[in-house]
Amino acid sequence: MSLFAIGRIIRKAFGYRFLEISEDLPNRVTLRYGRATTSFDRTTSKVEQNGKLIAMIGLVERIQLHQPLNQDGPPNWYVTVHIAGYRQVEVGQVTDELQASIVGARISKITNRPVVVSA
Repeated sequence: MSLFAIGRIIRKAFGYRFLEISEDLPNRVTLRYGRATTSFDRTTSKVEQNGKLIAMIGLVERIQLHQPLNQDGPPNWYVTVHIAGYRQVEVGQVTDELQASIVGARISKITNRPVVVSA
């Protein structure tokens, strides 16, 4: 077991949440962040969080990867989906910029919307 995996198990035991891709199919991606599960499904054109309809994929405007301006501790990257009508859905956060980029790219591939990075 790698040092990264051990550290992740320890952090998870202390209640830290992780954004992870739990399902990665050509037409569907499902993300888990703590107890929240967010799905982007191109076949049904739905964005759902915990089984509830959040928006239709056509209403997604962009995927944003951003860091809060004044944060303490390790850097956090938030993954937020912007929906028409000024709505935002936070998908989750990670401490690794590469992981945030991977998640953003998967959502972008399903929704066909751009990823915007703002630090």
